[in-house]
Amino acid sequence: MTTAARDARRAVVVVTVAFDAYQIALVRGMLEVLAPRDVPLVVYCTQFETARLPESLVCLLRHHSPVGVITMDVNTAEQREALLGLLAELRLPTVHIAQDVPGAACVRGDNDQGMSAVMAHLLDERGVRRPVMIRGFEHAADHIERERVFRRELAARGLAVDEELVIDGQARHDVADQELRKLLRRRTDMDAVVTTDDYVATAVMKAVTDHGLRVPGDVAVTGFDNYPTSAMTWPGITTVDQNLPDQGRVAAELLLAQLEGGHPAGGAEGGEPPEGAEGGGHAARVEVPCTLVVRGSTLTAEGGVDELIRTAVRITRTATGHSRAQDAIVGMSRDLLGCRSLDDVGGVLAAHAGRVGLTRCFLVAFDLVPDLAEDGTDGHGTDRYGTAWLVADVRDGRAHVPDPERFSSCRLL
Repeated sequence: MTTAARDARRAVVVVTVAFDAYQIALVRGMLEVLAPRDVPLVVYCTQFETARLPESLVCLLRHHSPVGVITMDVNTAEQREALLGLLAELRLPTVHIAQDVPGAACVRGDNDQGMSAVMAHLLDERGVRRPVMIRGFEHAADHIERERVFRRELAARGLAVDEELVIDGQARHDVADQELRKLLRRRTDMDAVVTTDDYVATAVMKAVTDHGLRVPGDVAVTGFDNYPTSAMTWPGITTVDQNLPDQGRVAAELLLAQLEGGHPAGGAEGGEPPEGAEGGGHAARVEVPCTLVVRGSTLTAEGGVDELIRTAVRITRTATGHSRAQDAIVGMSRDLLGCRSLDDVGGVLAAHAGRVGLTRCFLVAFDLVPDLAEDGTDGHGTDRYGTAWLVADVRDGRAHVPDPERFSSCRLL
C-alpha cells in the first residue's frame, strides 16, 4: 500500500487568503489528482492581515497531522515567514504555489513568458510608448516578477520607464482605482495601463473611461489571470491565462511525489516529480506555460457588426450567470441583516444553502478564550481553544437539526 493510500484518512491542507476564481481553479486541478486516490482536501482561508498566524490554523497543522500542505501565499510577509517556520518545524511535506521558497517544491505560472507576451503585444503590435504600471502585492513573487519583466521589455526596446507612471495598487480594486484617478488628474498622456491581475484591470477600465478616454482608442488596458470578469467588461480585457487547473494538478502531483518517496520536505530524497520539473520531489520547481488572451481592451474589434454582436451576446450570457449567483448571495445577505441570534443565522444559512450552490455546509460557533494556557503548556485543549457547537448542519442538500452537544474546537475537523 502506498504512503498516500495509507494516509487517505488524513487531509491535504491548502492555505490561502481567499477562495474566489483564482483559488477555485487551482483547487479543481488538485482534486483531479487527489480525489481518485481518496485523499481529502481542506482549504483554510487566513483572512486576517496580522503578523501572527491564526490559532485555528496553527492547531490544524500542529495537532491534526495533515498528510501534506499546499500554500498559496498569505496576507502579509510576517504571516508568510511564520507559516514557513511552522511548516519547517513540523517537517510537513509542502508545495508552494506562486511563490519562490528556496529548497522547497514550488509551482507557478511562467510569468516571464506571460508578461513578455503582453509587452510584445503592446509595444510591438500596438506601438505603445508610455505605459502605466500598476503594482500588485509587494511581497507576492508573481507580482514582483511581472513588474520586472515590464521594466526589462521596455529597456530592451530602448524605452525608459517613467517612474511617475508606476503606481501602487496593492492588488486591490479600490486602491488601484483611487491611485489611477490621482494620476489622471495630473496627466493623461499614457497610452496603456498594465496591471498584475484582472480585478485591478476592471477598475482601470472604469477610471479611464470616466476621465473621457477611450479603451482601446486612447489607452490600452491589460490584466493577468483570465478571471471570468475579464470577459464581462466592454470591451473584454486582454489578459494572460495562467492555466490554473494545470498548476493545481502539478502541485498535487509534487506533493504525492514527496509522500511516495517517504521523505518530508527538506529530506534527503523524494519521490518522482511530475514531468518537466526541475530538481527532486521535495525541491522541484515547475513553471506552467501561460497563454496570452487578446480581447478588445487592446485591439479594435475586427469582423464588423456581426463580430460585435457575437461578442455582446457572449458577454451577456456570462454576465447573466454571474448575476444569478450574485442575486442568490444578496438574498442571503438581506436575510442575515435581520438575524438577532446565532440560531437565526443558522436558520438563514440552512434555508439559502441550496440557492448559493452549497450541498454540504456546517456553521460552527466557539467561545473566545485567552491566548495562553495557565499551566504553561502549548495550550492545546479546551483551556486555549474553547468549546464549539454546531449552529447549522446542511448535508446532501438538506438541512438537519444541529446536534446541541458542545465539543473541543480542536475536534472541528
